[in-house]
Amino acid sequence: MITPRCQAGAVALNDKIFVMGGINENSLKSVECYDPSSNTWKQCGDMNEAHNFPGVAVHNGCIYVLGGISEIKIVDPQSNKWTKICYLHVGRGCMGCGFVGDQLWVVGGWNSKSVSVYYAEVGEWVEKKPIPEAGRYCCYVVPKALLQCE
Repeated sequence: MITPRCQAGAVALNDKIFVMGGINENSLKSVECYDPSSNTWKQCGDMNEAHNFPGVAVHNGCIYVLGGISEIKIVDPQSNKWTKICYLHVGRGCMGCGFVGDQLWVVGGWNSKSVSVYYAEVGEWVEKKPIPEAGRYCCYVVPKALLQCE
């Protein structure tokens, strides 16, 4: 990578790997992209603010970044333009997140037992049944086609 970091978020989009936020000596707002076909790293447009342990997810060609009680932001990697879409309604970090259809699911975090779903079409958060304990969580949403055995 161009900038060494830990506690970053990472997603795959358009056959590339995007790594954002985290820390080295300071909190980072930088974003980098790895292209496996050329084995190269490239600097992308910075986030508006630094994020440690961000929740990251991909939906409709955009990357969503969540963290703390701050804004949820999306970036279109083609334009490198960051846009605020809403705020997390429950403060948290180290949460797992992912899309199921058009719903953004956010699970736990080091200070949250909450399971929340964001319905973008109405701009509304809905609380689901909480998890037993707060903690660091990772979530992965896998298409059904990848789960089917031959």
